[in-house]
Amino acid sequence: MTNRFHRSRILPLLAILVACPVAPPSDSGTGDTQGVDPNAVQAIAIDAQVVEAVKTVIEVNWQTIEDAHSWIEFGSDQSMLKSTHRNDEMATEHSALLLGMPADTDVFYRVVTESADGTITRGEEAILTTGSLPPALPQLQLTEGSEPLGTYFATTVTGAGWGPVIYDEYGRAVWYAVEDRGFNVYRARMARDGKAILYNAVGVGNIDLIKGSEIVRVGLDGTREASYNLPFMTHDFIEIPNGNFIAIAYDTRPVDGVEIRGDQLVEIDVTSGDTSVVWSTWDDFEVGVHGYDDGDDTWTHANALDYSEADDSIYVSIRDMGSIVKIDRQTGDILWGISGQANSFTFEGEGQGWEIEHQFQFYGDRMMVFDNGDSERASSYIQEYQLDLETMTAERTWFHEANPPLFVYALGDVDPLPNDDVLVTWATGGLFQSITREGDVVWELSSPLGYATGYTQLLTDLYSSPY
Repeated sequence: MTNRFHRSRILPLLAILVACPVAPPSDSGTGDTQGVDPNAVQAIAIDAQVVEAVKTVIEVNWQTIEDAHSWIEFGSDQSMLKSTHRNDEMATEHSALLLGMPADTDVFYRVVTESADGTITRGEEAILTTGSLPPALPQLQLTEGSEPLGTYFATTVTGAGWGPVIYDEYGRAVWYAVEDRGFNVYRARMARDGKAILYNAVGVGNIDLIKGSEIVRVGLDGTREASYNLPFMTHDFIEIPNGNFIAIAYDTRPVDGVEIRGDQLVEIDVTSGDTSVVWSTWDDFEVGVHGYDDGDDTWTHANALDYSEADDSIYVSIRDMGSIVKIDRQTGDILWGISGQANSFTFEGEGQGWEIEHQFQFYGDRMMVFDNGDSERASSYIQEYQLDLETMTAERTWFHEANPPLFVYALGDVDPLPNDDVLVTWATGGLFQSITREGDVVWELSSPLGYATGYTQLLTDLYSSPY
């Protein structure tokens, strides 16, 4: 039998923690003991192992001789500034995953316990080295900027290998799953419960793969926990608060004897596996009136989604109309559209919308969109608009074009960062860039030739839900 884990270089079979009262855990990571406290809770049988399925993740299991709260402090040096969550319920059996560490890195860690009276005890330091990344996963190179990005982000890689990846603020892969069944992967999201990564395995070319397309749930320990089949699924999906998924899928119908490929939004019930149509482009648009011929075999080509929990509505990018529309999930009615053929807004100032777009972000009264453009323009833009929903006006507040120009013919994403810079995903260009509002590139992560990247989701904490 193959051992599922690599074992620690410093792993006592029995660890008794020497204790004294110390302050609760803080970012300092310190807590040296100076004596023995009779109220201390002892930890025993500490076992740490590199997870075979995700070799950047370490699993630690331990016991306490009586019920206690407990957690792990860890990091790449002895300051151990990272921490797993403190268990809410007191127990004697404990387990935690050490997340956010890069490959081939010495990880310092120690067990921390908290007794019923609040006495906190830090155990002895140990070290375990994470494993190497799989060969199919590209090694990205930080080519610009020495300051960290300030966030993790989930994305996907395409090329010699496909799959979801989480990168840290230095551009290092800290979590991954390899999709080796022949599916394409365009979107990765952390699950709403914060305990798994979701990604779409999309079939292309082979009809069996196309009909077998599915949304996959992978635990943070690399265990494939569930999958949800949706034939003819395309670029994007969302998870809504009830745990169900809404995904884009093709909706093909005959028009004058010709099969025309439109799009629909399909909700997947995760309990039963049943599907239901929320909306279709056929409901509101007409072949020959809407859409334009961009050289592919689709009519509307919906390609990106976002969700508004405030009013249970869905934003949909319809590339071949140059529009983003907002749809009421309960009724399937279009509430409004912006840009292109479904536009409901009056544009003020220079910006008049976009052409062929992919991913976008709504935040506050503003939105940002990745405007791919076409091969004739041969340059992709980032545009930000301020929206006034009372007057239905839109005014462009920011515009960015790379210098020299970059043309991204597929995918592409934008994410406003907490410091007001913007993370731009030049997908088929194989680049991530953090760009200031003045247009300066202050952080750049480059993939090897032949690799592209999918959509992105910012993750400030790998131990908490981003929703």
